[in-house]
Amino acid sequence: MTPDRIERETLIAAPVERVEAPRVFAYRWASRMEAEPEEGASTLVEFFLEPDARGTLLRVVESGFAAMDVPADEQERKADGNGDGWDHELRDLAEYARSEVAARP
Repeated sequence: MTPDRIERETLIAAPVERVEAPRVFAYRWASRMEAEPEEGASTLVEFFLEPDARGTLLRVVESGFAAMDVPADEQERKADGNGDGWDHELRDLAEYARSEVAARP
């Protein structure tokens, strides 16, 4: 690890649900780290890549919060929290994509 690079390794269960290379990838995400990503305890995370005049458009969709076996207020809290998390992760990804590091061959 260096000051500009942090590496972590974590093993999680996230079964792949759909692959349509090179445009679609989806996996099931457990609602809790210690849980198995099964019906009532997971969401579906989908990534869609689409050509755009400026390059490539990435669309991320996470669904299934209403089907979780938790009270409605917790479903909403999880959706809001994950939405905030995706906002953060996608900002980081956009920043990386604009960086000199991403432009290196």
